[in-house]
Amino acid sequence: MDFIELAFKRLDRRLTTNDYIVWADGLLVAGSEASSIAELASWSWEPNPDAEMIERIFRSCVSELGLIIPSTWEDAFSAYVVDICNRVLQGEMQPHDCLSKMIEFAEDDENPFVFSVWGDLAKDLLNAPGEIIFNDVLDLDDASESIRKTASQFLELYARDLPARFPFVWQCKECGEVCNDETYTDELSRTCPSCKSAFALKNMRFFRNRSDY
Repeated sequence: MDFIELAFKRLDRRLTTNDYIVWADGLLVAGSEASSIAELASWSWEPNPDAEMIERIFRSCVSELGLIIPSTWEDAFSAYVVDICNRVLQGEMQPHDCLSKMIEFAEDDENPFVFSVWGDLAKDLLNAPGEIIFNDVLDLDDASESIRKTASQFLELYARDLPARFPFVWQCKECGEVCNDETYTDELSRTCPSCKSAFALKNMRFFRNRSDY
């Protein structure tokens, strides 16, 4: 568990006292010479670590290492999401572990609609007969590479101010008009009702259309 994940789970109230110790122990093994890290890791020998003491030592670790604890759950969550995508792109996380985590976020109705791109990818990787394929430009036989390409695209999308319900929208590449018509269709594009440009209104459920966004 890296610091970004630890910081998120800390605010998400899913962190145990032992998680702090395991984090410090990992840094110690990796060569950290910070005295506070060594002190925190040493608590692994205690059968019942004192939670308040561990919290104080953890804050000392943060200070000594120059780390910043996110002040809000939203900030911590965003950093965690970006970290997951970056880690899979850098080869520090297995692609299917990334997909599992992102699917978990996609299934939470409190999260932005953009996470649904991962649900569409998961369905396309199963390639159920008769299902609409939104990621047809990816080599779906190579699941790992498809996940990495989706992670790369997702990072760009997640950093933008997206239209409401994106990607469950149609958007014109010429005038920017957004239409909320049903997107579960194999229809890639339409004539824009606003500027009348032929095939300019793009179904954003499709990977290829999001790449041009």
